[in-house]
Amino acid sequence: MIQPVDEKRSRRGLIGKLFGSTVAAQAAALVATTIAATRAEPADFARYAAVFAVMSVVASVNSVAVETRVPVTSGVVRAAMMRVGTTTVLLCSAVVFAGSLLLLGSHRDVAVNGIFLAAGTAAISLVSLLIALAIRFHRQDLLALNRVVQGLSNAMLISTVIWTSLPGYVVLLGSFVVSTILGGLAMMRGLPRAAAYLRIARRSDWAVTMRQVGMQPLTNLFANLGTALPPILLPVLGTVEIAGVWALASRFLNAVVSMVQSTVGPMYIGDVAGAVRGQARDKVARVHNAWLRRLGLLVIPMIAGTIAGINVIIPLLGSQWTNAGQITIPACLSFTALLVWLPTSQCLVLLGRTKTEFWWTACYVVCTLTPLLSMTKIGTVPGLTVWSVSQVAVILAHIWLQRRAITTLNW
Repeated sequence: MIQPVDEKRSRRGLIGKLFGSTVAAQAAALVATTIAATRAEPADFARYAAVFAVMSVVASVNSVAVETRVPVTSGVVRAAMMRVGTTTVLLCSAVVFAGSLLLLGSHRDVAVNGIFLAAGTAAISLVSLLIALAIRFHRQDLLALNRVVQGLSNAMLISTVIWTSLPGYVVLLGSFVVSTILGGLAMMRGLPRAAAYLRIARRSDWAVTMRQVGMQPLTNLFANLGTALPPILLPVLGTVEIAGVWALASRFLNAVVSMVQSTVGPMYIGDVAGAVRGQARDKVARVHNAWLRRLGLLVIPMIAGTIAGINVIIPLLGSQWTNAGQITIPACLSFTALLVWLPTSQCLVLLGRTKTEFWWTACYVVCTLTPLLSMTKIGTVPGLTVWSVSQVAVILAHIWLQRRAITTLNW
């Protein structure tokens, strides 16, 4: 006799598995970052953060944003989009890698950064495609596996290799690339049909994909560029010391943000995507509002933890980090806003409001770039503070647009 499934119990178990795996992975990463910070200089973390930020920007567009639509599409369309995503990722990474090799003789530092960029963007993008498949097939357990393998392998590599003579930024970047690949391979083993999706695109696949993604690639570019601009511009327009402190603080605080996002995000996307396919407006509103309320409860502990971490913990890692307290206010504003917003940030995309999302992200880039450019006149920390205030304002505007889009659904 088939026993009825307790949906609430099953859901609690899934949330627990996702949360537990994320905590384990992030805890290992935090330990490794702590060890690395005692050995590396702010300049190492600043360079790592800048290259990683460029990786994130390129990875957001080189797959043509197909991963944002895969969870809500049918079988034939899904396969076409996955093939296009795979093709563009491989082509983009090959071009960057070839250009980097040509620069090895004349511009060694740029070439090394480019090699890491090519490998890192390919790894991030292909894993993002696999994650989209896992969400579509309701295999959130594979997301937990991916996090554990990636987090633990990254921590082990950093903790081991940091004691060698290699530069700190090489250790950080190399460990990230290798661990991302290992996490993807572990997840791929649980998706036996994944290899059939990760193939070169056919001519007919492109038209199908363009109809689905619309302006989403540009939207992703602007959204990720807005987040990536601080680590890219801080060492250029500000000071390397503050850039390094911001990068180290980001490693710690992003661990918390990522833990919440990687736990809530897939659950949120899965629920909303199912409601969208079933055209259940009330369920979309119910899921969206419930998650926003839960995330809002994390604001106070996030701010308290940020203050303690920047002013107490980071200065203990060495004399090179004694000025970390300067970034307390912008860090509290920025990372708390991201904690609440990121897990539900794909709401407009899932509802098909890609044009609204595009124009919002365009405004996001402008509101990000303007205060950062002012650092040359008002100083690094004041410019960073103005940027964080504008980031909070733009994120609140996006949350308002999400709620408005849900209430105006005409199913």
